[in-house]
Amino acid sequence: KKIETSSSGLQVTGDINGTGTLRINSGSTAGALNLDGGATNHGGEINLLGGSNGGRILFRTGQGSGQQTEKMRLNENGSLRIGDAATTMAYSAHSEGDDLVVGGSGWRGMTIYGEGGGGVIQFADNADNRVGQILYNHGDNSMDFRTAGNVTRFEIKSDGSSYNTSSNSG
Repeated sequence: KKIETSSSGLQVTGDINGTGTLRINSGSTAGALNLDGGATNHGGEINLLGGSNGGRILFRTGQGSGQQTEKMRLNENGSLRIGDAATTMAYSAHSEGDDLVVGGSGWRGMTIYGEGGGGVIQFADNADNRVGQILYNHGDNSMDFRTAGNVTRFEIKSDGSSYNTSSNSG
């Protein structure tokens, strides 16, 4: 049997294929749709919460039955929280800086990995898609701070020395 119904729900064995749009919902605006990796030991979970229930997407992982903990949350306002739920979900010291929060207890961080070239954190607005940058150059192991587009204003060299390109620095 590929499809079986019972008082507890619908069970599908195998793939679901079709053309067009496949829509699965909880049947309630306050409901939730949960995707679990396993039957009793879920492993990974994705929880899609209905609009009246917060309208967010939660990602949980864990190895034992009932051991899944939240690792990532995409909130209804578009902010993405990665890490320890207790810390990153409560973080709201500066709401203008909480679109992406990586954190938790103990050491936490973020890595920008690249081979050759470098890594960049870029700042943009409606008028300029590269109005400010923090740039790391793997070629000479230097870090640049750029403003007003692609103009380096301050550089830290690999030996720790720095260079300020501003003509009116204080």
